[in-house]
Amino acid sequence: MNEQQTAPTDRPQAYLRTPSCKHAPDGYRPPYQLVPEAFDHEHALDTYSTADDREIVYCTVCGTEW
Repeated sequence: MNEQQTAPTDRPQAYLRTPSCKHAPDGYRPPYQLVPEAFDHEHALDTYSTADDREIVYCTVCGTEW
């Protein structure tokens, strides 16, 4: 019987890195997007899901969607 074990490598494991905006591929969307400040109120955020399972974030005060 051939009992051969593989030794763990000393190289660091690969990891995911978010690219900078100028190096990002076309169509890349960061995992979150900052909500712009409103000049006359503080945004109160909520979400809803569309029929195609997209999640839309909106302000319950002014109705703006992101």
